Amino acid sequence: MRIHRSAYLGPGFSLHLPGGGRFVAGEGVEFRRDFHAEVEEDGEIRIGAGTRFTYDVVLQCTRSIQVGSRCVVAHGVTIVDGQHRFRDPASPIGEQGYEWHPIKVGDDCWIGSAATVMADLGDRVVVGANSAVTEKIPAYAVAVGSPARVVDRVQPK
Repeated sequence: MRIHRSAYLGPGFSLHLPGGGRFVAGEGVEFRRDFHAEVEEDGEIRIGAGTRFTYDVVLQCTRSIQVGSRCVVAHGVTIVDGQHRFRDPASPIGEQGYEWHPIKVGDDCWIGSAATVMADLGDRVVVGANSAVTEKIPAYAVAVGSPARVVDRVQPK
């Protein structure tokens, strides 16, 4: 675990690293209230400088979650790098295992309240509140809905 000394750890900050996973937070990262991260096995969460997490954010990682610099992650957001398998009707749901894939959130992203991120976000992506990101969202896009779809673009200057 490596958290830059300038990071702010608010009340209720918790890390669960039972299997030797890594958690790295850069300069000026802000974890306001009730931030929770779970890193299983040899997974790694890496957070870029100046990123802010507001309230009740959960990151669940088994392989890799990277959050870029200067991002804003609103309250109630969940970011996960795996999903339960469920398509085998002959097997109990709890025995079907998981599908793991690294997640990368680009720089300068804004993830709205209660969104769930299960796929990559390019730089400067805006994700609307209550959205479920299940497929990669390209840079400079505004995505909303469940599943999230690109509805607008913010052109770089």
